[in-house]
Amino acid sequence: MGKEAKILTAILVAAVGAMVGLFILTGSGEGTAERTPVDAGKLVRDNSNKTGTGAVTVVEFGDFQCPSCAIAQPTVQRIKQEYGDKITFVFRNFPLPMHQNAEVAAKAAEAAGAQGKYWEMNDKLFASLQEWSDLPDPKDTFTQYATELGVSDIDRFKRELSDDTYTQRISDDKADGEAVGVQGTPTFFVNGQLAQNFQYETLKELIDQQLSQQ
Repeated sequence: MGKEAKILTAILVAAVGAMVGLFILTGSGEGTAERTPVDAGKLVRDNSNKTGTGAVTVVEFGDFQCPSCAIAQPTVQRIKQEYGDKITFVFRNFPLPMHQNAEVAAKAAEAAGAQGKYWEMNDKLFASLQEWSDLPDPKDTFTQYATELGVSDIDRFKRELSDDTYTQRISDDKADGEAVGVQGTPTFFVNGQLAQNFQYETLKELIDQQLSQQ
């Protein structure tokens, strides 16, 4: 192979690597989608887990076992802290089939939420991902988390972790996500507009844009 051919090959390999890296960073390749508002009714339900009371709604479709979602979590926490009640933040369950513990983790968050500890469990699951992601059965670990977080009725938590109390809610979340074009996690919407990625600057730009229109 000549010198020029080697250089062209190196450039091609670097370009492909950059594209793959971008896809992994964004979690789902949503950067190729247009920013067209979607059906608000599919983004937030009456029983969705939400915090804040602002007119600008930020929705995350996430998977608790998704490494990219865990990477995005510091950005999520920064956004919630900086904007406070200027925004309403909503988390929708979107467990991916390749993650064996994603659905039971979603049940753990919902069961904790039924006793006033949803966001505490949400944060704990992402922060402790490496502890439970590969466990054959993480229920005991999730029960330990619930105890540490102050969930009052542990027997109820354990029961709901194992039964179908939240199966339909989780299924509804995922169906809504699919209806608005979610293909991977995390995927964010700001007032119905799809964020191109989960970088802080991207979400901040969309939020500030929507706040300026209020």
